[in-house]
Amino acid sequence: MEPQRRQLNRIIGFIERLKTRCYPNAESYAAELHDGPLAASVRTIKRDIAYLRDVLDCPLEYDPEEHGYALVDEHWAFPIAPLCGAEVLPNVVVGGGIELALSPVLREAMYAPVSLVRPEAAEVQALLPLILATNGIADLQADTIEDILYAWKQRHVLRVDYTSPRRSAARRDIEIHALFAQEGIWYARVWCRLRNAARTLALHRVADAHRTQEAFLPREGLLTHLRTGNVLGLETVENVKVRCAADCAGFYAEREWFAGQYDRRLPDGGLEMLFPRVPRPVVVSWILYNAPELQVVEPEELRAEIMTKARAVANAHHAPQSTGRLARYPEHDTKSSP
Repeated sequence: MEPQRRQLNRIIGFIERLKTRCYPNAESYAAELHDGPLAASVRTIKRDIAYLRDVLDCPLEYDPEEHGYALVDEHWAFPIAPLCGAEVLPNVVVGGGIELALSPVLREAMYAPVSLVRPEAAEVQALLPLILATNGIADLQADTIEDILYAWKQRHVLRVDYTSPRRSAARRDIEIHALFAQEGIWYARVWCRLRNAARTLALHRVADAHRTQEAFLPREGLLTHLRTGNVLGLETVENVKVRCAADCAGFYAEREWFAGQYDRRLPDGGLEMLFPRVPRPVVVSWILYNAPELQVVEPEELRAEIMTKARAVANAHHAPQSTGRLARYPEHDTKSSP
C-alpha cells in the first residue's frame, strides 16, 4: 500500500475513534495498529495527528482526564473529496466497489457526493470507519451503521425505526440498494415496504435496526438517480438553455456545470449553455446565486419560476414594516424599539 494511502486510512481510523469517543492518543493508536497493514510508529502517528489538526482543521483537543484526544465539535467530518482525489476511496476502502456520482455544480462544496452501489465488492469493516469519519451528524451509532452495511451487502431486508423530519418514528422494512454521502450526510436509497415506494433515508435518523434473514432482489430503477449524478432523486427539468454576457463567458466556459453540458459561443462574444437534464432545485439555486450574470432562455416555465423566486427574495428583504411576517419578532419590529 502506498504511503499516502496508508496515512489517509490511518487518519480515517483515528477519526472513527474520535467520533465514537474512544479518546485515542498516539501511543494507544500505534499499539492498536501493531502488526497490521497500517502499522506505524508513535512518532508517525503524532505526525498524522498534527496533519489532522493543522492541515485538515480538525477541531480536536487533548483531554488530560481521559489521556486521549476528543472532538470539540462533534459535527466536524472528514471531507470525502481528498479521498477521491488520492484514489484512496475506490482502491483501498472497498476494492473498486465505489462508483462516483459527482454533480459538477456541487464540486466546490465541502464534501463530494459518493455513491456505494456494488455491495458484493464492499468490505464492511473498512466502510464502517469511513462512514463514521466522514459523517457530519454527531448522533450516528456505530452498531446501527454496521447493521445497515451488512443488510446492504447481503441484500437482506432490514427492519428499522425511522424518524422523518415532519413525522414521528415509524417502523418499516426496507431493502437497501445503495448508500451515498452528500455534503457530510450519509443516506440510503431504499425500497420502503411501508410506503411501497422508493425512498431516500438519512442514516442518522435510523434507530433500532434489526437484520432479517429475508433476501430481496435488486430493483434496478432505484439506482438511476445515483448513476446520473442526481443523488437525492430531485425533480428534473430538461433542455435548459442559459446565456451569459461576453465579460463573464470565459468563466462559465471553463468548466462543466451539469452533466452533458453543451456550449455555444454567440456572435457578441457571449456564451449559451445547454443542459439536457438537470435537477430543478439545484439549477434554480445556481441561477439565483449567479444572478444577474445568467439568463434562462428556455424552458419558459423555468424562466417563470426564477422570476417568481426572485420577486419573493426581493420582497423578503424589504423594510420590516412592509412585511407582516417579520413584525412578529421584537428585534425586527420598529414599533417595539425603544
